[in-house]
Amino acid sequence: TVAVQARKDARRRLAARMRELGARIRASSSISDAAKLGLSLTVPRRAEVAPASAPTTAPRVAIRSVFSNIVTVRLADQDSPYRFARPAHITGAEVFVHAGDAPPSDLEPWRRAAITMSSKALVRLPQLPPGTKVWVVARWFDGRGRPRPVSSPRFVHVGAMLVMSSLAA
Repeated sequence: TVAVQARKDARRRLAARMRELGARIRASSSISDAAKLGLSLTVPRRAEVAPASAPTTAPRVAIRSVFSNIVTVRLADQDSPYRFARPAHITGAEVFVHAGDAPPSDLEPWRRAAITMSSKALVRLPQLPPGTKVWVVARWFDGRGRPRPVSSPRFVHVGAMLVMSSLAA
């Protein structure tokens, strides 16, 4: 009826006016968050940027294939070794190689062979005699270029190499 309709219209106008006042109060910096909460208004929390906590573990290196002078390497996080993806907060990885009977203990004699932004890297080796033992290690780096721990060394014996000029390092 007319009285019911008038009451509904008045309620809609009042609700619209209260929403307008609530928006003004929420937008005001002169009213404290405690006062806003006391009026049962929502207070938006300030989103804090989470610190980029890069993993403290080294990647797990898996040598997938060797074809001529190209070694295909897959990297995985040690915490989830069957998930071949970069960990959170990691930008990429550096892959290093060393030819010799034993891997060096420090990173100085290693040669940086690849930088990858994924968990897969193609490493191009220089011309080496067949049967040479080539060691491979890797380490993650974050968006600021900070390196993480170096992986355990893995090795592969190279066969006869056919180094074409388009593939040579």
